[in-house]
Amino acid sequence: MRIKVLNRIYECENDIKEISSLLQELNLLFEQLDYKISYVLIDGNKIGDHIEECILQNFINIKDIEIYVKINKQTLKNVVSAINQVLNGLINKVERLSANFYKGENQNIWREFQSFIDYMQWLNNAFSYLKEDIFIVQKCRALFNVLSDLQNQLRHLEDALRYKDFILVADILNYEIKQSIDELIREVSVLTHLEEKEDYAN
Repeated sequence: MRIKVLNRIYECENDIKEISSLLQELNLLFEQLDYKISYVLIDGNKIGDHIEECILQNFINIKDIEIYVKINKQTLKNVVSAINQVLNGLINKVERLSANFYKGENQNIWREFQSFIDYMQWLNNAFSYLKEDIFIVQKCRALFNVLSDLQNQLRHLEDALRYKDFILVADILNYEIKQSIDELIREVSVLTHLEEKEDYAN
């Protein structure tokens, strides 16, 4: 039997003790991450209720299980609030950083740039956490498209830094990355309403 969940694949024998142990391990993982099961696909068939019972009753013949999760409602609110704070702080940081790169390289720029990188890494981790939620992925496709664009812009920024083209660095920050962050702020507003949806009732 193969179980796919959270971008991981687990394999186990079709043995009730082994399956029960793995399900217990996964439930503990979900609890730690504040995820809960939304639904599963068992050999292509969607199951939304009595999931463990269904698996344990039919374990002998099951080949593939795909588990889709959603985030605890309060955790979603907390994460979205934190993302909004970081994004709004990042706008000011990018504006200052861009202005300083236009003026020329100095020691303060690199401290500010490291802070910018730390912010971006935090956002990447936060959005990776949200992306495991199938409901969010379905409702917020535009948001993840903007994130993809932003990743490309960061690669262009890295290239400009490698060649020490600081005017290009400033341009990318000012005209590309800042615009993507503005778009992210707009798209994240969609997330603020998700906890009100019936699908997110606890």
